[in-house]
Amino acid sequence: MSRRANSRSATVSLMHSKAPRLLGAVAMLTSAIACAPEFDQPIPLAVGASWTYDTSETATGTSGTKTQTVTEVTDGVATLVTDKAGGGTTTSKQQDLDDAVVRLSEESVTAAGGPDGSESYDPAKVRVPKTLRVPGDSLTDSYTETVVDAAGVSTTNEKSEEWTLLEITSYDVPVGTFPNSFHFLRSGAVDKHFWFANGVGKIREEGGGQVEELSGYELP
Repeated sequence: MSRRANSRSATVSLMHSKAPRLLGAVAMLTSAIACAPEFDQPIPLAVGASWTYDTSETATGTSGTKTQTVTEVTDGVATLVTDKAGGGTTTSKQQDLDDAVVRLSEESVTAAGGPDGSESYDPAKVRVPKTLRVPGDSLTDSYTETVVDAAGVSTTNEKSEEWTLLEITSYDVPVGTFPNSFHFLRSGAVDKHFWFANGVGKIREEGGGQVEELSGYELP
């Protein structure tokens, strides 16, 4: 009897001793999130918004530029047209949701106007997460990718990518300096690093043998 009572007393004391630490950890996390910079508009998907990037191939040193422009927004889905190096365009459908900006599909055409492949995602794949607010936070994005090549051959693959917020920092790119830039690592078949400035968009991308840096932008 007394052993059970002592055991129960010890358990209660242990729970009480852990409670302040648990509440303290929750309070610290809540405080960190509250102090984090705003990140509610990582890509302003408004008609007329455009971004120009200096691009370079890490293996060859080949450099160029590419421009992305929001040409249309219908029922909350934005159409972004990217001018490809060497001619041709890629048109993607993207949407700003509560927890992420997502990409629904993309389709490429050659400089001559012929088909150059397409991709679609179910559910839509994460373009940039909005819920990772404290460095070290991560999430896993799983989706089915359907790829149609230029010859019309279709393949379907299950994909899984992990997004991790590495840091919130000031970052310099050709167009200027952006304080409170969110630096993400996307781990998957090809690891990539992304830097986003809230209210501006992507300012740098690195991975897959290529680097892109923002050299100009216009926001309506």
